Amino acid sequence: MRTFLQLALSDVLFLMALGTIGALYNGSIHLAGVVAIVAVLAVFCIAACNALRIAWRGAGDTSHLNLAVAVCPMIAMLGTVSGFLIAFSGGSGDVQERVLGASTGLASTFVGVACSILLMGQAHLLRS
Repeated sequence: MRTFLQLALSDVLFLMALGTIGALYNGSIHLAGVVAIVAVLAVFCIAACNALRIAWRGAGDTSHLNLAVAVCPMIAMLGTVSGFLIAFSGGSGDVQERVLGASTGLASTFVGVACSILLMGQAHLLRS
């Protein structure tokens, strides 16, 4: 029960922090980045629910959690690559489009790596 509460608290605090950062982020994100971020958060939510289920039962296989740890940064990299394609495909005078592409790449990378780090900690907590 204690592990379940630790995982639930870490998930809530993490999602609140991501929501706060997203609200404070004044830049806009291209649709490709939004899709990548939503996909990463979907994988994170599924994996976090699985971790909570394992903690509630007291035992279980963490291989799905390990898969999510590996997949989150890879999905985020799709957003990163699309952001940099947007940034470098514009003309030399289109600075706003370049900034939009760079911010798209950085935002999706941040979310993917942050989700992966939290899931890694949860997997470690479940194994110990």
